[in-house]
Amino acid sequence: MVSTKTYISEYITGDEIEEETIIKFVAAPDFKEGDYGKQLDGFVEINGEKRKITINKGNARRLSAVWGDETEAWKGKSAKIRPPKTQEEKESGTKFVLVPGHSAIPKKSKVEVEDFSEYVEE
Repeated sequence: MVSTKTYISEYITGDEIEEETIIKFVAAPDFKEGDYGKQLDGFVEINGEKRKITINKGNARRLSAVWGDETEAWKGKSAKIRPPKTQEEKESGTKFVLVPGHSAIPKKSKVEVEDFSEYVEE
């Protein structure tokens, strides 16, 4: 048995996001009651594994600006997950940043979006 595998959380944590990678929503995120009130939780595929993810307000805004407010539409969509880069991101306390990918983007949108469809199986 590999000891590090034993301690992997069912949730994606900020500590394990050291570089950019792609996640795919395998189910629509939904609001659940958490330690600090309501939180948006979902299931994603990351590095070939199905994991839970808690989506903070900033990440939810970034995703909904591109994919819409109805989280049912997020199922099957892919996003980049990365560690905080900017000073603002670091100061906000966010553990990771979600960046929606290869979707229709409003022309005047200031949302960070990238096309990485070459990495995603359709």
